[in-house]
Amino acid sequence: MESEYSKKFNRQIWLLCFFLVTIIICAYYLIGKQSHSSSVSNNSLSLSDQQSHTKIEIPNVVIDLGKVKRHELIGYSFKLLNKGKYSLIIYDVKADCHCIVPELMKSPVAVKDSTVISVKYDSSQPGFFQKKIMVFSNAENSPHTLIMRGEVSNDVVIN
Repeated sequence: MESEYSKKFNRQIWLLCFFLVTIIICAYYLIGKQSHSSSVSNNSLSLSDQQSHTKIEIPNVVIDLGKVKRHELIGYSFKLLNKGKYSLIIYDVKADCHCIVPELMKSPVAVKDSTVISVKYDSSQPGFFQKKIMVFSNAENSPHTLIMRGEVSNDVVIN
């Protein structure tokens, strides 16, 4: 039978291992993000564009879809305008749920030009939803959060 001291020691070893694995995963993720952002930003942009912050305008940050049918693929396009003095470079677009699939149309975006982030939502779960899409860029106050919300009806359609 293990002593109380042995149990505490084993628990501390497991916590230390978990902590170390977490640090390794975070470091791996950060190194991957740095290499990804440098590969995206080297597409024939000037050094000033790569290092400078620009301004982004998003006319509709929150879109309310209202009631939607269950098991439909819902689409929406968020428009992003470059209102700054430098090219807008979008490094990454991430959703907070696997049920949202964002797709960036183009990056970099020239000054006074725009791009679109198309978002598809799989409405398989009934009830209210509010999903976030994070846009990581060289714009001031990055990341920017886009929100898609609505309510999936619980009605079952039988053909």
